[in-house]
Amino acid sequence: MKPKLKLLSYIFIIILVVACEKKSGRFEIINNINNPDLEQIHTKLIRSIPLQFDEEDFTSWTVADEKVYFCNMMQHKITILDFDGNLIKMIDATGKGPGELILPYPIIYDEKNSCIGVFDVGNLRYSYFTYKGDYIKDKMQVSKTPTIPFALKAFGQFTLACNIRMQVKNGKMEKYYTLQIVKPDTSIVLFEVEEDFSKVPKFTCNNEYVYSSSISTDEYRIDVYNANGKKVKEIRKEFQQIKIPHDEIVRIKKDTKDKKGYKIPKFYNAIYDLHIDIRGNLWVGTFNNEGKAYYDIIDQKGKVIKQYKPPKDFITLKIFYSLRLYNDKLIEIIKNPDDTYSMNIYKINI
Repeated sequence: MKPKLKLLSYIFIIILVVACEKKSGRFEIINNINNPDLEQIHTKLIRSIPLQFDEEDFTSWTVADEKVYFCNMMQHKITILDFDGNLIKMIDATGKGPGELILPYPIIYDEKNSCIGVFDVGNLRYSYFTYKGDYIKDKMQVSKTPTIPFALKAFGQFTLACNIRMQVKNGKMEKYYTLQIVKPDTSIVLFEVEEDFSKVPKFTCNNEYVYSSSISTDEYRIDVYNANGKKVKEIRKEFQQIKIPHDEIVRIKKDTKDKKGYKIPKFYNAIYDLHIDIRGNLWVGTFNNEGKAYYDIIDQKGKVIKQYKPPKDFITLKIFYSLRLYNDKLIEIIKNPDDTYSMNIYKINI
């Protein structure tokens, strides 16, 4: 083959490969290994506040403007506390009037407009309040196919919603979940990620990307989507299936005996939590080989760079534990051995 013809053949093959990659929607895959010698993130306890709450008060909660917002769906109320545990306001008017709520869930903060919002399930609308809890407005859904979001997060000027969908399959009604980028107030879908979930996924986002993880006991994988809902990256790490000890399964059976249809898991989830800190790093809740919970800290390139071990040992299936990140602070809600709850606020030392 002549050199010129050979060169043209190579160019044609390269163009063909690139075109195929674009067409197939290929994405970058970042692999991580288990590294026990990673630097640990340390925290300093600022204050611990006892809460006169029960678990229903943590149906959905968020942090904004140096305040913590707790949404209790079944009691139709939102409780606002400052970082000292003082009650700022309780929004608890039930009904269909302005600012009244019926089954509020979930709650979200809107940093751009300095307010919080909640989806009012009973009224199929969004309700907005100032950071101090004063009523601003209600906005009815205008979508042709009304949806009930299971979770909401601010995504730049839009909202990232995890919505429940129903479909008939083999003569039975089944539900599944989808992540959608929607217009605030309206639920009009702009984009949808390229995957549906049989169970509620763990997800978070910054102003550019959506990070999600399907529920799995043997695969540590985080899918990264751009603002158009297209998958652009996959973050992976070595993970071995971890069996739940027998004594804990016995405890779970006791704690869930009144929950109909609850299936006792045999293994821990590979990923149980996702958050993004002020530096843009991803916090991934996972388990080590001994079944101890901790967080991997993943940088914006997809590499695990540090770890965070909560100050108190906890196992998420046995003890209620929930975490939020706010500026340089870490706020945790934990159930104590005496069945009371505490809100602990830490300063993150990085």
